[in-house]
Order: sequence, then C-alpha cells, then structure tokens
Amino acid sequence: MTRTYETISRTSTEWKRQWAQVILFLELSLKPKERLIAMLKYSRPIGTDKTKRSFVVARKITSETMSQTEKQLLEQQERDLREEKRALLKRRLKDFAYTPDGRRPMTSYLSTPSRNINGEKNE
Repeated sequence: MTRTYETISRTSTEWKRQWAQVILFLELSLKPKERLIAMLKYSRPIGTDKTKRSFVVARKITSETMSQTEKQLLEQQERDLREEKRALLKRRLKDFAYTPDGRRPMTSYLSTPSRNINGEKNE
C-alpha cells in the first residue's frame, strides 16, 4: 500500500519536476544577463519580499484532464460555497422580514425585542 501512495504522489508532481529540469537546462545555456531577463519574464515575486521569485504555471484545467478525486473535491467545494451563500441569504431575508416599524434591518444577533413602558413585549 505504501508504494502505491508514493507512486501516486510522485506522478502528480512529475510534470513540475520535468518543467524545472527544462528551465534549469535553459538557464544554464544563457549568459547571466540574459538569464536574469528571462527569469523576470516567467517568474513572479513571492508575497511581500520582492527579491524572492517563483515559477508561474498557467495551465487550462478541463474536466477531461482532472482525476476523479479532483473532480469530487471541486464538486464538494462548489456545494459548500452554495450552502454558505444560501444560509447567508436566508439569514438576510429573516432579518429583513422582522422590521415592522420600518427601521433598517439588523443582524439577528444585534436585534432584540423592544419593550414598551409597561414592560410588555412589542412585536
């Protein structure tokens, strides 16, 4: 079993290793000034430190090239996002529905039932 997982993990990153090897050989064949210019074209700064750069890979992801687990993971993320948006919309509609006196809607954790002078609840 362990060998299977190692093989799978190696094959998913194999294309990165191959790209890195191609770039390395290409850089070794250039003069230092040309190498710097080429590096600036295919790399991008990492975070806030502008001296460190990383290789940028832009590839089109289609459903045919994705594995079954990647497809399932993407579908799960889309479902979670839809559920989160649906819950937020329900909460907003609920807050909007409970404004009988015409005031601006408030979030449910801030709106409290108001009481009149006699201590009775107003709804």
